[in-house]
Amino acid sequence: MMRRAWSCPGCSRPVVFDNWISQNSDKQIATAACNCGCAYFARIHSRKSTDKYRCHRIVYPLTEANASFYNVRKDIARYSIELACELLHVARSAYHRWASGKLSRRAAENKHLTDTIEQIHTESPGKGYRRINDELRHDHGIHVNDKRVLRICRARDIRSTIKCNNRGCTRQAKNPQYLAENLLDRQFYAAKPNEKWLTDVTEFKWFEGTKVQKLYLSAILDLCDRRIVSYVLSERNDNPLVFKTFDKAVQANPDAHPLFHSDRGFQYTNRAFHNKLVQA
Repeated sequence: MMRRAWSCPGCSRPVVFDNWISQNSDKQIATAACNCGCAYFARIHSRKSTDKYRCHRIVYPLTEANASFYNVRKDIARYSIELACELLHVARSAYHRWASGKLSRRAAENKHLTDTIEQIHTESPGKGYRRINDELRHDHGIHVNDKRVLRICRARDIRSTIKCNNRGCTRQAKNPQYLAENLLDRQFYAAKPNEKWLTDVTEFKWFEGTKVQKLYLSAILDLCDRRIVSYVLSERNDNPLVFKTFDKAVQANPDAHPLFHSDRGFQYTNRAFHNKLVQA
């Protein structure tokens, strides 16, 4: 079949029709899309009894919402629904469902859910999709998955107006005074209490208006029974926070001499903390 080019009405670029999606003795159908993305083309060749071709060209914009369904309805006067759906790569069942104007149960639920999400975002623009879902469950009695809320938020371009840096609170010392060997080596089983202790500092963050509030939790965990040996809360992530946590653990377990494992943050590589470990 000879390749023939037509110009795109959006940018006047040549578009070659060479992707034949159907070809038989009665009709030949080709599709092509312009590189600029401004139009979708379909070309139909109908064979007459005189072996002459009658050519039709249809231009469909891609940017219009539900453009395919609208174009099927527009051209059913000239072409059958089956042929128009084939040209636009639309399932006939999907077109008839759209043409009926009836919303499925799922679509109706999504519409109600979308309206509620937009209301929550208007009242609290700082909330992301997880906190929006928390409010849906707590205040509206709507129980849906986080991913469903995320899909709707992305479709409606709903996002939190507050962007947090994705960084933890662990800070490595520039010049560590003491680095201990990794004796634990991922052996997280302990046969008896006070054999292996793990410690870390966790940062909690929340907002009061646009001001960021932070709270730090330092805790020591026993690997045997997963109990918290000691913990301390503070508004500062500094050496005294870790030192107080360790002192409370030693006071509560004076006869314990466990293997003490940390993430080598700046508090744990301090020489003063190493002396505390040695003295304990």
